[in-house]
Amino acid sequence: MIRIALVLFAVTSLTLGFVSPKFGFNPRIVGGQNATEGQFPYQISLRYYGSHNCGGSILNKHWALTAAHCVDGYSVSALSVVRLFCECLKCGQRQHLPEQRW
Repeated sequence: MIRIALVLFAVTSLTLGFVSPKFGFNPRIVGGQNATEGQFPYQISLRYYGSHNCGGSILNKHWALTAAHCVDGYSVSALSVVRLFCECLKCGQRQHLPEQRW
């Protein structure tokens, strides 16, 4: 009886280490569409050591909102917020602001 239990435990332990391909990692958003430049001027790119990590929304001149998992465990000195473009509402002209950091 103990032998059967050990064999079942071993088989179960081995199979738990495999990830089903059905649930594998996929970085794309299901059913999403590409946005045109300037379509969402309130969006920011949260960068970790210069590489895009997460997105966020501009709340005001000094604050942006992002998901907690985007900053949890990261060094604050390694994070930067980049606003890629914005709309100039007063003059009606588009203003491109590459790599503006706060």
